[in-house]
Amino acid sequence: MKKIILILFIFPLIVLGQDADALKLALEKAGHDTTRCRILTEMIENEGDDNIWPKYNKQLESIARKNIANNGTLKDIYLKHLAYALNNTGYLANSQGDILKALEYFRKSLFIQEKINDKKGVAESLNNIGAIYKKQGSIKRALEYYQKGLAINKEIGNKEGEGTALNNIAGIYDTRDEIQKALVYYSLSLKIAEELDDKSSKALAYNNIGYIYNRMGDVSKALFYFKGSLKIQEEIGDRIGIVNSLSNMSYLLADNGRANEALGYANRGMEMAKELGFPESIKSVAQSLKKIFQKQNKYEQALEMYVLEIKMRDSINNDVTQKASIKNQVQYEFEKKELVAKAEYKVELEKQQAVAEEKQRRQKVIISLVIAGLVLVIIFVAYVFKSLNVTRKQKQLIEIKNREVEEKQTEILDSIYYAGRIQSALLPSYKYIDKNLSRLQNN
Repeated sequence: MKKIILILFIFPLIVLGQDADALKLALEKAGHDTTRCRILTEMIENEGDDNIWPKYNKQLESIARKNIANNGTLKDIYLKHLAYALNNTGYLANSQGDILKALEYFRKSLFIQEKINDKKGVAESLNNIGAIYKKQGSIKRALEYYQKGLAINKEIGNKEGEGTALNNIAGIYDTRDEIQKALVYYSLSLKIAEELDDKSSKALAYNNIGYIYNRMGDVSKALFYFKGSLKIQEEIGDRIGIVNSLSNMSYLLADNGRANEALGYANRGMEMAKELGFPESIKSVAQSLKKIFQKQNKYEQALEMYVLEIKMRDSINNDVTQKASIKNQVQYEFEKKELVAKAEYKVELEKQQAVAEEKQRRQKVIISLVIAGLVLVIIFVAYVFKSLNVTRKQKQLIEIKNREVEEKQTEILDSIYYAGRIQSALLPSYKYIDKNLSRLQNN
């Protein structure tokens, strides 16, 4: 899906390879709503302006809901599009600081994905919900969701999702100061990024591993990974990442007696940070330069960097303070809605369990009926087979009796014929008797 917190996933689409105008024209000429949904999804993917793509997202949600209501044969396809649209709405709410709305829409998306058994979508939603919990300081709950997402991604062989989940879990352990576990998970994430040749994720993993080695006091390994991250970021043109790596390297070198070497990295980082205009980036490099100038006994320049650091920190703090105030205002509502969400989820699970049990009961009844039918068929076949066997034996007996009767009849007829021949031989013929009677009468 397009809108995923932290490292982004790519939602599986038919890649149209067309520009925005061509996509709009294709949308107008589309003859079926499934085609419209695919085109709208592509338009959302290609549009980076948060003031534009939400319009496409609303249109996508509307088409999906309309077709789901019709309950046709393509219902699951439209449910998948709806889950995607809901996830995007959650992403937008999160980026605007509306945590409650973000959590609500991520949960709705998750529910649909579980319903249609979209495991990849389920894993992505679990990641987003985990990120919300981490943002709210619920580290334990965040870890639970990340681990569930990791298990599903492993099950379906989604390497991108697995790498993201590993990175997120490593971040949780890093936050909890369990740096050995963090190192293990960051290393696993790096391995997957290398397998996929995902340079952005690879650079991130290198930077995170370097940070862990720095915390462990292993300067050479920390520097190796920071340099590795910088090289990749330069290849892909990630300017914010470049500043971050330059800042990390310069601070590490300055902190370990290599101030002159650190200065080159820091100056380059400051130049780029000022071009970008991000207070956090400028503050980070200013801290490095302050340390470098202190090591070089250039206290006036160190003071300038300190003033710049404070200025950037105040700028950041104003924003952070404002966000913290908003966070405190929604924290109570968040916890209250969380309890309600748990209760609703429990009720929904119970409903699903009841439906599953009823379905299982019906299946058992059907299986029992099928088995009973098969038993009756077997009994009937056995009876027919037995009857045929008896009939066959009776027929054989009748045939034997018939042959015996025929043989007896033949013997009797032969005897009669034989007796007749003997009688004919012993008795005078009619002609002989008639001749003698005539002779006697004449005399």
